Amino acid sequence: MYKQICISTTHEASELIADILYSVSDQGVYIFDKQDLLDIINADDFWDYVDEEALKMSPLVTVSGYVNESDYSNAIKYVKEQIEELKKHAVVNLGSLEINIYDVDENAWRDEWKKSYAPIEVKNLIILPQWIKMDTGDKVVVKMDPGLAFGSGQHESTQMCLEFMQEIKLQGKSVVDVGCGSGILAIAAKALG
Repeated sequence: MYKQICISTTHEASELIADILYSVSDQGVYIFDKQDLLDIINADDFWDYVDEEALKMSPLVTVSGYVNESDYSNAIKYVKEQIEELKKHAVVNLGSLEINIYDVDENAWRDEWKKSYAPIEVKNLIILPQWIKMDTGDKVVVKMDPGLAFGSGQHESTQMCLEFMQEIKLQGKSVVDVGCGSGILAIAAKALG
């Protein structure tokens, strides 16, 4: 089990609160702030599509971090101490700094995203996790279970590399995958010869 420590704050103070949570969370920290979306929309070079539902989200800013249940007592003590110090020295509006704690089932959290995951197809190559069964025809299949962050082949730059790799002759050549993920490009290069 994990504990989610969720702190209400302001746009201006969100990074300060996130920094406190980074000190205790080995499972990640995220900031939920509608203003971040509005800043992107209002930027001069904004070009992307925005789901109208996202614009209806709460203006309340929350920062959340996850800690193992066994580390929770020390973590929450530290967080509360740091918030008290922050209150003494802050020059920005900190908001309510209300703390809410939620139990998070590790297994459900880890597997929930799999429900919406789809195989990645780039030309004649398909990246297929073990939990999805499908007819791949004559495509080159790379069996890889993606994690929650890096290395699944979903990023556009990775897909461009995968596409390019299929346009060149890889047989008998050496490649170097200089990335920060699972080595998907090196694995794909091997699968492609």
